[in-house]
Amino acid sequence: MKVYDFKNPADFAELERQANSGTIDYSMFPPAAYRYFDKLKKLYADFREGKITKEEAVSKKRKYHKEYTIALDDYEKWLTVWKGYQENIRTAGTKLSAVEKSKTAYDIAVNACEVIGLMIGDASFCSRQMKKIEGNKHDM
Repeated sequence: MKVYDFKNPADFAELERQANSGTIDYSMFPPAAYRYFDKLKKLYADFREGKITKEEAVSKKRKYHKEYTIALDDYEKWLTVWKGYQENIRTAGTKLSAVEKSKTAYDIAVNACEVIGLMIGDASFCSRQMKKIEGNKHDM
């Protein structure tokens, strides 16, 4: 099976032609593309069979394509967030060794705050805690 680049206009047009002819195999497509081409194949079949007018077909195709682009944008945003989360987990794992190697309670607190900030995805957590730690440094 040919691997298609859904962001390549030529590949996308080819897939739409295949949907029109009923020869498309979208079984291994990612979810958003699977839904779009499944709907498109049925839409073209309905049009060919005279179940819908050309205007209805054009309107539905436009609607399906908009749903596809929204789903794709949502997926890409989710993917970006997930990658950031995974990177934070990896970095936190590395920084845990700094906690283990710390010699003073102050160093443990600073390093642990960095790890917690990464793990909860709060970039300002460590700086907020540092203000408290610095204010109470003499207690450590």
